Amino acid sequence: MAKQQTTRGASMKSKSQVSGLWGGMTLKTNPRLLTEHLGRSLYEDTSLLVWEIVRNGLVACMPDPHKWAPKSTNVETRVMTGHPLCRAERALIVLDYGCGFTKNNIQRFYELGSGSNNAGNNAGASQKRLGRLALFPLSASYRDDVFDAPIFLFTRTTPTGNVTMVTLSAASLCEGKVEEKTIKPNASELGPFVGIKGTFSMFVIPNTVVESNEELYDALKWRVPRDASKSVNLTVNNQKVTPPALAKHAFNAGNGITAYLDRNLDAGSIESGIWLCDAETGLRCSLATKLNPAFLPYPLNSPLLKGDIMIPGILQQQDTSRGNLNSSYLRSKAWTKIIDQLRLHLVSYASKILGDADEFKSRDPINKCIQEMVQAFTNAFGAPIYQFGEGDEPFGATNNQPTGSTNNNPTPRPPRGDKPSGPRSPTTEKPKRR
Repeated sequence: MAKQQTTRGASMKSKSQVSGLWGGMTLKTNPRLLTEHLGRSLYEDTSLLVWEIVRNGLVACMPDPHKWAPKSTNVETRVMTGHPLCRAERALIVLDYGCGFTKNNIQRFYELGSGSNNAGNNAGASQKRLGRLALFPLSASYRDDVFDAPIFLFTRTTPTGNVTMVTLSAASLCEGKVEEKTIKPNASELGPFVGIKGTFSMFVIPNTVVESNEELYDALKWRVPRDASKSVNLTVNNQKVTPPALAKHAFNAGNGITAYLDRNLDAGSIESGIWLCDAETGLRCSLATKLNPAFLPYPLNSPLLKGDIMIPGILQQQDTSRGNLNSSYLRSKAWTKIIDQLRLHLVSYASKILGDADEFKSRDPINKCIQEMVQAFTNAFGAPIYQFGEGDEPFGATNNQPTGSTNNNPTPRPPRGDKPSGPRSPTTEKPKRR
């Protein structure tokens, strides 16, 4: 017993020593984590990097964090040379006339990731709290082992008065040694915005990878909402960013889902494929051609179609790269219901738009067989009547008849419970006893 107690005491002592060793340690962050793994490697292309910073500026302009208010936004961007902070290099400027960096915003700037498992703020537009790390890959100076290239932030939280100037880098963020100073509103460091009025935040990124205002405009015009009622106030070099018009064929699939589709005559163009967009904000969330075919019915994932499908609540379901929907959501019951609705109401409509251009259909024998079987049963028995749970609404249906049904005179079904007349078949007749 004494030996057992001694062993137990030694074990407790060992645990105490380990606890002491671990207790004085702090997690250290390598700057490469910020610039590469959570920065450059996370985003598909430069347009997504730029859009991440611009979207943060749009959100900063919205007074209520629980609502998406596009009319209150005011963001200016430009690529310029000759900026006082980097006269020999191009500089990218992103300026928003939002609330500025308050003390709370500064604290959040130092926090990576969200502390809650919810949909985020502003209908999901501000959710991951990693977007500011897109600043570093937008500077061409962050290459190889360079982590201390300066990026400048100017901000003011009052309508008038002095401006706070912050010089930051990936290395300084990791070390907690960000330089801050106060400058006059007419200081030369503000460049073309000397004498700026109101509350604002402005990032100046020297040696930017964005080469021109034309490239900047092209990157942003495909990211802003195409629905005019959801448009934001965004300019590139004082020119308002106007997205391409919505596709001409509009179709209401019910339950808040609306599609704007058209044939794509150039499969190699930037317009190839359908975009899945958030219905509330109008923001594009995922390109349909990138989704696994199991998660979207054909031909909605065909590059021969183009346009947008507005689906409620999917902005908050984007993955961290903001280029697709997260895999757990695509495997959820909520997305399965959306797939069923799209298959029931939108697939046939999209197929009609494709017409003879639907060359992939004949190459997929399984899909062709299923479509032929569905059409045969519909012609023989009428469109199916779907059962919905309590509180559910039929997907775009009227009087339980799905929208877009092509069979107006279905063959009547025999009354339930009635047995067909006539003799029994030899296989079903019971044998007589001898």
